[in-house]
Amino acid sequence: MPLSDALVHSAFIEYVAQNKKEKRIRYRHCQKDSTKHISRQRDHLIKCKSYLKTMKEQEKHNSITRKAVGMVDESQQPLINNQLFSHKRKQLDKLIAMVIYYEGRSLGLYEDEAMKEFFVNGIGYTSPSRDRISETLLDEAYLDTQEQVKRLLNETSLLNFVSDESNNQPGDRILNMCVMVKG
Repeated sequence: MPLSDALVHSAFIEYVAQNKKEKRIRYRHCQKDSTKHISRQRDHLIKCKSYLKTMKEQEKHNSITRKAVGMVDESQQPLINNQLFSHKRKQLDKLIAMVIYYEGRSLGLYEDEAMKEFFVNGIGYTSPSRDRISETLLDEAYLDTQEQVKRLLNETSLLNFVSDESNNQPGDRILNMCVMVKG
């Protein structure tokens, strides 16, 4: 599937060269001058460090940046991961921890080979290890959730407590408490 021509065109300025009849282009990010040819322009953007750096700084991800990540071999994947998506990596790591924390999923869910391949080939992301999830990310997810609950409780004027109790499989009593807030 070809990369969007409009996306490519937005990365350069078109002009007519002096003493020439041909249309020329100048790339906005690296100021390279070239003839107008969409395939060459697209190929240039995929490899252009200035363009990729600008997209990273602006936190913009598009078909060109994804294509740039997909063109590297496995030995370069961690380098591209860190350079291009370091800001997104933290967000994705946090989301993985939230899924495990909220949904009670296995720590090994993201270590499955199919899941790893999905992330690496899909978006150029390597999921965190089981150790990193259990040692830091789940603690961060818990603390974030605790802060959200505290903030919500402090902001509300009405609270409703609901309690219930039951037995677990061995017969131990369990008290379930739920706090409901308005809104």
